[in-house]
Amino acid sequence: MRDDVIYTPAGAGVVTSKAGFRIHPVTGKGDFHSGVDLAANLNDRVYNLLDGVVTRVGWRGALGVAVEVYHPYPNIRTICGHLNAYSVVPGQWVKRGQVIGFAGTTGRSTGVHVHYTIVKEDTKQYVEPMSFLAQVPKYVDALKTARAKATQQNNIKRHNDQSSEDKIPEEDLPIDNGEVKAP
Repeated sequence: MRDDVIYTPAGAGVVTSKAGFRIHPVTGKGDFHSGVDLAANLNDRVYNLLDGVVTRVGWRGALGVAVEVYHPYPNIRTICGHLNAYSVVPGQWVKRGQVIGFAGTTGRSTGVHVHYTIVKEDTKQYVEPMSFLAQVPKYVDALKTARAKATQQNNIKRHNDQSSEDKIPEEDLPIDNGEVKAP
């Protein structure tokens, strides 16, 4: 998975039903569609788009078999529904690009597809999925930068801690006068 390309959990992701108010294809009544439906073939791989921890897997009513992942950055939960099967367990850390399940038609569904919902963790508000997907490369870039800075700070601290404990006296260091000495 390239970091600068916009993906959906179902790969390139052809949208078959947008988020928002619509006439439900099964009930024929108006309702709010909390996510976006993405075309898929039976058992196509379903991918995780941002690093996070799996919070829930299994049957989820009208969503059928679903996987929910909490992403600490940007503090959201993503839910992939109507899966045929899942390949993760609650509490498992999942990385970007990791397969979390397989497309299906479980729950209230008219055919094989992947339902994708995003919810803000702090406000519990739904996020428009296509807008979120457009932001994912920026989140990935920010995570790399944050990780790099955290790693750098950790390495500096470890180096400073080790240096203060293992000071090598300068008089023990060899003098480099250009001569090569045999061991």
